[in-house]
Amino acid sequence: MQILKQLNKVIYFLGSIVMISCSISCNDKKGDCLKSIKDERTLTEYLVQKDTCDLSNEFPYHRYLNNAGLFMEGNGDRFKRDGLWNYYHKGQVIAKGMFQEGKPIQEWIFPHSINTEWELFEDLSYEYQIYVPKSWFRKMDEGATSLFLAEDETKSRVSNFNIVISEYDLTLSEYIKNNNSVLDSNSHVSEIDFKKLEIDGNNISEAYQRKFRIKQKNHDQIVFQTFHAVKSKSQVYILTINAPYDSYRRLEPFYDVMLSTFKIYY
Repeated sequence: MQILKQLNKVIYFLGSIVMISCSISCNDKKGDCLKSIKDERTLTEYLVQKDTCDLSNEFPYHRYLNNAGLFMEGNGDRFKRDGLWNYYHKGQVIAKGMFQEGKPIQEWIFPHSINTEWELFEDLSYEYQIYVPKSWFRKMDEGATSLFLAEDETKSRVSNFNIVISEYDLTLSEYIKNNNSVLDSNSHVSEIDFKKLEIDGNNISEAYQRKFRIKQKNHDQIVFQTFHAVKSKSQVYILTINAPYDSYRRLEPFYDVMLSTFKIYY
C-alpha cells in the first residue's frame, strides 16, 4: 500500500510538471483546458489529461501518463481512439500511428522495431477477434491457442503474444490465488503484481490482469497476462505477453493496441 501511495505521488508530480511545461505535445492548449483524472481500469494505471474545451470534437484530446512519465497521446479515449497517436518512453517517441474509430489503420512507425500495418484476426471457432501486426509471424497451434511472434531485423524472435482458451471449473479468483502461490514459491519469479478488473455488466463473470518477472541465467523476461472468464461458455480467455525485460517498454505500444482491440463474441 505504501508503494502504491508513493507511485501515485510520482504520477501526479509528473502530471503537474507536464501541465506546467505544456507546449508542443499539448498542441499549445492552455493548461486550464486539460483536466486530470485517474484511470484505474487496468493493472497499468494512468493519470489522464483530457481536453475539456473542445466540446465539438467527438474524440477529444487525451494524454496518458504512467509511472515513467508521458506514455501516449492523441484524440479519443484509449479504448476508442481516432486520428494520430504518439507513444513515448523517457521522452522519446517509440511509436506513432493512425486510428479510425478505435481500429489501427495504415502503416505505423516504430523507430526501435519494425514498421508495420495491422490486420483483423478472427477465430470463429472460439468467437473472438483482435488486431495484430502484419509484420509479426503467426503460428496456429492445435486447439484454442494462437501464437504471435515478433521478429527483429535479424529475424530473431524477441517477443510473443499468446491467446489460450481453456475450460475452467474453479472461479477465476480461486485460480489466480492458487497460481500466485506457485509463483511466490519460485525463486526465479519476482515483481508479481495483479489486479481484479471492473466488469461492465456483460457476459464476463471475472477479469484479472497479472504481471511478473522471470529471471534465470541468460534469461530475463516480463510476463503480462489478461484473464477473461465467460459465464455462458464456461471458458477463460488468457492473453499472455512474453518479452525480454530490457525491451518490454519499447514494445509496449504493440501490446497496448492488441489488448485494447481484443473482443469476445457473445
